[in-house]
Amino acid sequence: MLCSSLGRAQQTARLALESEDFLTEKRLVEIGCGKWEGTCHEDRLLSDPELAPHLNEDFDIYINAPGGEGLEGLSNRLVTFLEDLQAPAIIFSHKIALVVMRALLCGSELSSNMAPPQGSILEINNGVTHYHV
Repeated sequence: MLCSSLGRAQQTARLALESEDFLTEKRLVEIGCGKWEGTCHEDRLLSDPELAPHLNEDFDIYINAPGGEGLEGLSNRLVTFLEDLQAPAIIFSHKIALVVMRALLCGSELSSNMAPPQGSILEINNGVTHYHV
């Protein structure tokens, strides 16, 4: 069982796994948002009025954040993580990271509608996905 090193993913893992141990993995953290890290919509509108009004979905906001990791950086990080996996795994991560990981594993084009519903379990087996709520 592997978990992002960020606290909110670890809280979820502890709730789901109760007393079972898990390993933290820094490559499972959410996409880096550069200067938009920790900001709200109004902050982004003030700091980047030419860009922010055109980005409405979380996916677009995260991958276009000025100074952020970007889609290529996130994809490269997750590819190295997936290549290092030696067996099936239970993974606790974050929305955009999971969307990109799902696209990589399933050979799909990225889409914001690939995000699993909040609080659900996404099972990927041989490129086929199933949700468990």
